[in-house]
Amino acid sequence: PGGLDLPVERIEAAYFDSVLNRYYVVSQDANNRFGYVDPYLGAFITVAANMGTTAVPTAVAVGAGNAATKITGLTRNPVTNRWYVVRIDGYLFEINPATGVFVPGAFGGNDYLRIRNSSGTIQTDIEDLAFDAAGRLFLVQNTPSANQFLQDVSLITGYAAGQVNLGIDEAEGLALTDTSIRLIIGASGTAG
Repeated sequence: PGGLDLPVERIEAAYFDSVLNRYYVVSQDANNRFGYVDPYLGAFITVAANMGTTAVPTAVAVGAGNAATKITGLTRNPVTNRWYVVRIDGYLFEINPATGVFVPGAFGGNDYLRIRNSSGTIQTDIEDLAFDAAGRLFLVQNTPSANQFLQDVSLITGYAAGQVNLGIDEAEGLALTDTSIRLIIGASGTAG
């Protein structure tokens, strides 16, 4: 168990699992920790103190610290029941929620995908990800740009089918409703 050790300022990725009635989070420690908040104890229960380091195609830490390789998004695909995390620099990993560690070879033998726009340019500054009810993946970037909202990202190639500029400064979170593609975006408001 992780006990009460959960610095709130280090939580950037969270997902509420309505099936298990658990609020899962990633804490951005030296190695990003995966776990959930026990609503009865008010404690953070660590599932994984280290989410792993990939091997294929290259060695990449799944998440580390609160900087260039931090995990910024956590979600579950409602169609396949598979879980995913994304790093701010555009690396996408499938994770096993029972162990908190990445799933080796989850992407056609590779341990991760790089997120790209529809032209194939690798995307960074990724803040969150969410699936719609049909199992399509969407991602949001922190700052306004032509690629701020990446639509229908392929879990085979990492390419987005399309992208748009939402014009939202400091976009920090993304959620999609179960019945429509209405966006619910959290923003920190620090940029006005």
